[in-house]
Amino acid sequence: MQDLLAAEEAERWLSRGVDLLAQRKLDQVFACFEKGLQVAPHHANLQYYVGLAYEWGHGIPEDYGRAALWYRKAADQGFAPAQSSLGVMYGIGQGVAKDDAEAAMWFRKAADQGFAAAQYNLGIAYGTGQGVAKDDAEAAMWFRKAADQGFAPAQTILDSLHQGGSSVK
Repeated sequence: MQDLLAAEEAERWLSRGVDLLAQRKLDQVFACFEKGLQVAPHHANLQYYVGLAYEWGHGIPEDYGRAALWYRKAADQGFAPAQSSLGVMYGIGQGVAKDDAEAAMWFRKAADQGFAAAQYNLGIAYGTGQGVAKDDAEAAMWFRKAADQGFAPAQTILDSLHQGGSSVK
C-alpha cells in the first residue's frame, strides 16, 4: 500500500512539473521532479524529466553529464524516450564520449518500442552508416515506421527520396 501511495504522489509531482514546463515556469520545474524522486526514486518518467531539466537548464544549470546519467537510469528501465535521448547524447558526444555504435544501440531499443523519434534517428544511422552497417533498405523501413506515426522529419525524408526517383516505399 505504501508503494502505491508513493507512486501516486510521484505522479502528482510529475504532473505538476510537466504543467509548469508547459507554462514556461522553468525555474520551478526541477524542484517538482526532484520531490517526486524523493518518494519514488526509481520512477523512470521522473528520471527522464530530471535528465531533461539538466540538459536544458530548467531550474538548474545545464549539466550534460548529469543529464546523461539520469537518462541512463530511465533507459536501463526500458523507458523509450530516455533511451532515445541517451542515443542522441552518444551520437553527438554530449555529456558522454561520442560513440555512434552506442547511439545506434539505444535508438534501436527505443525504436523497437515504437518511439518515432528513435525510429527516425535509427533510419539516419542506417542511411549514413553511423554505428551500424550502411543499409538503405533498413533506413527506409525505419523512416517509414516513423512517418506512419506522423513524425514530420521522417515524412520529409521519404518525400525527398520519392522525388529523387528512389524506390523507397
